[in-house]
Amino acid sequence: MKKPSNEVRFRRALGSERVKDVIFKGGHEAFIKFSLLIAALAGTSLGLWMLLGWSGWVSTANFSTILAAHGQLQVYGFVTLYTMGVAMMILPRFLQTSLRPVWLVNLCLMLMIGGIAGNLNGPSRWGVALQMLSTLAFLAILRITRRSAPPAKKKKDPLSREHALFLACGTVWLLAAQALSLVDLTRSLETALWGFAGLYIAGIGLRVHPGMLGIKGLHKALLLPAAALWNLALILLWTGPEGLWCWVLAGGIGLFLASLRPFRRALLPPSGGAWLRYYVRTSYAWLAIAVALSCWTQLDHSAWAGPARHALGSGFILTMMMGMGLRMIPAFEVRRLLWAPGPWVVFGVLTLGTAIRIGAQGAGALSLLALGGAIQFTAILGFVMLLVGTCHWGKELQIEEAGLTIA
Repeated sequence: MKKPSNEVRFRRALGSERVKDVIFKGGHEAFIKFSLLIAALAGTSLGLWMLLGWSGWVSTANFSTILAAHGQLQVYGFVTLYTMGVAMMILPRFLQTSLRPVWLVNLCLMLMIGGIAGNLNGPSRWGVALQMLSTLAFLAILRITRRSAPPAKKKKDPLSREHALFLACGTVWLLAAQALSLVDLTRSLETALWGFAGLYIAGIGLRVHPGMLGIKGLHKALLLPAAALWNLALILLWTGPEGLWCWVLAGGIGLFLASLRPFRRALLPPSGGAWLRYYVRTSYAWLAIAVALSCWTQLDHSAWAGPARHALGSGFILTMMMGMGLRMIPAFEVRRLLWAPGPWVVFGVLTLGTAIRIGAQGAGALSLLALGGAIQFTAILGFVMLLVGTCHWGKELQIEEAGLTIA
């Protein structure tokens, strides 16, 4: 007897079974679990160890090796694999299909893990090659999955071009950052964060953040200039003149924020939990701070280069990843959060730790710097435990209770 297609199984699930039984078998879970349980905890632990070393509480032998491993685990193990996993979770559901091909999904993960391992002691040619192959495999998976979707009525979407532009540019910068790590490791990691993570968050934000924030309307005319300046800044980061890139970047991000206006008063009640708006707005506030500190660094205040990077990574990117993850992953897995106040607690601890760390690092207060790092580690540990615990032991919900809508 011929087996029904994935599309038929999906439509049957809408009336009887659960959506997750059809589109959430295998694939994205491994990306998310590895990024959380291995990369995030290990990378943050190494970062905390370095902070304790600066404070004189532990030995700082092999500091350069620890720093390289910390960067690889945080940028490619945590941020990149987490973003890939969430994309693989969301795309099939909106397209009403399944993630495919499974063998390429598994290969994509293995290639990135191999690349991270190859670059733990510093960038290597074979490590970089594996990471780039993983990224190309990820793009192939998205394309094949998209082509497998059943025909759908085309709806006019005025944001489709800008949304696609931000995401496409983000992917290009991920590939570029991997290759350029052989030239300059620090700048390549900055490129991955500003280019890949930053542009991806901006692109996704155009779609989902107005609804989450309860605001309406965008200044669409500002988006293409914003993307142009954002990308030009990343080019200038590598080509010079030195220091100009951050001022151009400030213009691009300023236009993006002026288009989205995330700090407007909400017109609609919160649909994903009142805490979600605090994550999103605070994340965008950290983005503005990261840009301002980057520009400040160029005015003969080089001590603020580290705080600027951590305002970007720990403030903007991590806060957004946590907030969106605590909302979207339980919803797509159709489960209730294991501990309802958890998002508030994680948000408070993370924001406190990030603020202390950035201020202390700029001021050179080493004891406070270590304290801020310890508080950040606690927040990440709590986030991982809450999210993984919810996926395994959270109460199963009906699709409507989870807040899912089928396009």
